[in-house]
This record gives sequence, C-alpha cells and structure tokens, in this order.
Amino acid sequence: MIETHGEELVRVLLEGGFNVALRPHPLTRRHAGKTLTAIENAWKDHPGFSYNADMTAQGDLHKADLMISDWSGAALEFAFGRLRPVLFVDVPRKVNNPNYEALETKPLEVTIRTEIGTIANASKLDELPAEVTALLSEGDTMADKIAHARAQYVFNLGDSGRAGAQRIAELADQLPA
Repeated sequence: MIETHGEELVRVLLEGGFNVALRPHPLTRRHAGKTLTAIENAWKDHPGFSYNADMTAQGDLHKADLMISDWSGAALEFAFGRLRPVLFVDVPRKVNNPNYEALETKPLEVTIRTEIGTIANASKLDELPAEVTALLSEGDTMADKIAHARAQYVFNLGDSGRAGAQRIAELADQLPA
C-alpha cells in the first residue's frame, strides 16, 4: 500500500487534521525506500507526522486510536491486542501461496476485516478522513465487536505459553522411545 498509495494517504490524513505515525514493515524499506524517503522528507516538519522504522518501539502503537493497513497480519495483532479498529485500504491481496484455494477455506485475513474494522476504497482516499471519523465514533461498540472476534479466533488468551508447552509435552510422550 505504501508503494502505491502512501504519499496520498499521509497527505489526506494530515490535511484532515489527524496525526499520522508511519511504521513501515522492514521489507517495505527494501522495496519502497524511495517512496518512504519522499514521504518522510515531505512531512518531517509537520507536527502531526512521525516516522518510525524501529519495529521494536511500541509507543506509536500504544497511542494509536486506529491502524490503517492493507493485508498485514500486524492489523490483527493491533486489533486483538488493543481492542482498537483497523481501517483496511482495499488493495490487491499479497498472495504468497497461489495454490491456497486448494485448502478450500477462506484465509482469516479475508474473513475478519469487517469484524475488526472497515474497508476503504483505494481509489477514494480523499474520503478517508470521514471514514476514520466514522470508525472512531463507534468507540465501545467497535471494541466489543473486536473482543468478540478475538474470543472466537484466539485460543488460550493469556495462557498460551503453558497450553503450548503442555501440548508439546503430550506430543513428545506419543513418540516412540
């Protein structure tokens, strides 16, 4: 999304009065370094813009009211971890396994988008400020919706380490001596 819509996306949001914290995936720097540099240079002096390439830094994520994403798994982490919504920009899917349909199941990233947020039309980015405002106005209703989705799709919440270790031990006990 950054490669194709990043500059316009940041501009529209900043002009709409929103703060923008740009946190690109490390591979985005490799594939779209020129675009990222152009965005950073264009807005580095804007008080509502921050750029953070350090993926270990969590400050921006903890302050954010919502995330704007494409097909990133980070969107699921954000929504489920913070109970905050994601506005997905509808760009073509990143398909790493072109034979995925042989599994005869829909990927979670496809089915869950409207459960944890909304989907924006990539050709109508000028409408993003209104869509962000509408999504944020749902507040507790959206948090409840995300919590329901999290309960449905995330197992052993808060206890995954113990549950995983127990299952590994069970599988190890079944191995021949």
